[in-house]
Amino acid sequence: MRVANELGAGNGKGAKFATTVSVVTSVIIGLFFWMLILILHDKFGYIFSNSKPVLDQVNNLSLLLAFTILLNSVQPVLSGITYSYLLGVKKLSLETAKL
Repeated sequence: MRVANELGAGNGKGAKFATTVSVVTSVIIGLFFWMLILILHDKFGYIFSNSKPVLDQVNNLSLLLAFTILLNSVQPVLSGITYSYLLGVKKLSLETAKL
């Protein structure tokens, strides 16, 4: 909503800054959990079971999980920014129409 607020106020630079901060923060958090899973991939399975087949499968799937977490850390932020951008443009067009 920060992007929508900035666009509604006519502050394009503020909207760009809010977008950059949101995306960078999300990427940093995603990278943290990506690295955590990559580092602890062989121990991650102990959360679920002590069974050797389960541990092997979790170990095999941990790489996929790590990349999924990394990609999904950015997607919701970009989706929210798009929504906020559309709200801001709508507000600007409504204010322009009133003039």
